[in-house]
Amino acid sequence: MPVSDFIASRGVLTDFSGTITAGNVSQQVLPPFAFRSFFFVQNPSSASESLFVNFSLPASTNGNNCFELLPGSSLQMVVTGFVSVEAVFVAAATPGHPFVCKAA
Repeated sequence: MPVSDFIASRGVLTDFSGTITAGNVSQQVLPPFAFRSFFFVQNPSSASESLFVNFSLPASTNGNNCFELLPGSSLQMVVTGFVSVEAVFVAAATPGHPFVCKAA
């Protein structure tokens, strides 16, 4: 489908950014939302370790069935492709590890 066939969507991003509360423990960043049209999570380039992301189930720092974001990496989903409406979980080894998360 040509790009011109897509209708641009406008809205307001909600910031769900934060830090890891407890090392090696999954925490929910986003609740399930049936009308989610955009999702972005980033492990900042200043991070010294991986950030693990999972959908519906807790994230694990051993990487089992999770997306592993190396420092400076990100994961993005947009309505022109696939956007998960599931709950989103993150985990990292160190408490205080920052992450960026935006959704609409």
